[in-house]
Amino acid sequence: MTPPSRALFLAGRDALHPGAAGGDLQAWQWATHLAAAGWHVEFVCQSGDGLSERQTASGVSILRLGSGPLLAIRAARHYRRHKSEIDIIYEDPIGAGRTPFLSPLYARVGVIAVWHQVSADLLATLHGSGVAAVLSFLERLVARFYRRAFLWAPSWERADEISRDLRIPRDRITVIPPTLATGIQIRATTVEAGPQILCLGVMRSYKHFDHVIRTMPAILAVIPSARLVIAGRRGSDAFESTLLGVSTALGLDEVVDFRFDLTDDDRQALIRQSALLVIPSLLEGFGIVSIEANAEGVPVVASSGVPVAAVEHDLNGLRYPFGDLAALTHHIQRILQEPALRRRLGQTGLAHARALTTAGIAPRFDRLVARAQAQSRPTGSRRGLVAKS
Repeated sequence: MTPPSRALFLAGRDALHPGAAGGDLQAWQWATHLAAAGWHVEFVCQSGDGLSERQTASGVSILRLGSGPLLAIRAARHYRRHKSEIDIIYEDPIGAGRTPFLSPLYARVGVIAVWHQVSADLLATLHGSGVAAVLSFLERLVARFYRRAFLWAPSWERADEISRDLRIPRDRITVIPPTLATGIQIRATTVEAGPQILCLGVMRSYKHFDHVIRTMPAILAVIPSARLVIAGRRGSDAFESTLLGVSTALGLDEVVDFRFDLTDDDRQALIRQSALLVIPSLLEGFGIVSIEANAEGVPVVASSGVPVAAVEHDLNGLRYPFGDLAALTHHIQRILQEPALRRRLGQTGLAHARALTTAGIAPRFDRLVARAQAQSRPTGSRRGLVAKS
């Protein structure tokens, strides 16, 4: 009997880590997908307070090996000890609080590397132009090590940026959108909600939730019962203070509600209670929260920093140029004042979310895995490989 195929995932945090988000959760989705298909899957990631070094969850063996540069070093050592057993590597190269794993430098198997976006503009917002220039140079340098990997981008826009700005051959980049988290149910139809506007995500300055706060005086002039909820995971104390300061300066303390560190159930309940979700970000690799909102039949107002694949204008939401507060205000008012528009965008959003389940996107992922396996085969010293997809 041919032994099961084995995948090594190199990521920031596993799904049990309280700080897991975005790319971490997508890596976990695909790790559990392969485990369910009969693969042996090992998930190497950061340590966390109260979390053991080794644990098994959803059929995936978790190995938490520290943080920062140590994580990448220990991951490389782990691969070298077990290289004869590993068929493919899935790596999320760029993440906060850690260095890239750089697995293409040492791996003798096919490497799938997920590149969420080119970070130059985002880095400038977070760190200022001087630091951003250095970090952007390092990003381009790191990208050179992944030119022979199978790169994965979340949208066509991001794939084109990666190819152009990081000089990655376009034929090495596969577009696979993020998926709705397993366990989130998609509604059968839309439901009516009060005039609650929601911003949801980690508290980082590039999210620009302050833009939505600044629209509220004009919105309240037309819809006095409107309320804004800004919710998510704490990230930047400075940005959180800025948001509170803007709210207070505009006299909105009774109108803007801040909620932090929600449970998954609280998060979905909050989306369900909202008339619309706003994503005013400078840049998003995709904007997974848009899928979560659409799954509840909630339309999305998104800036031009969000890929069209996530929010298409007049389909599952409305789009506006990043930073154009007049256009943002107009779109929010339309959705709050036009129930027929809200229902139509919500209903189409439900269909959009159904197309972005793990089961729906899995064939694309499985084809990418098969390509990575095919690259692994010619090494000669490895056992036979059988795709489980």
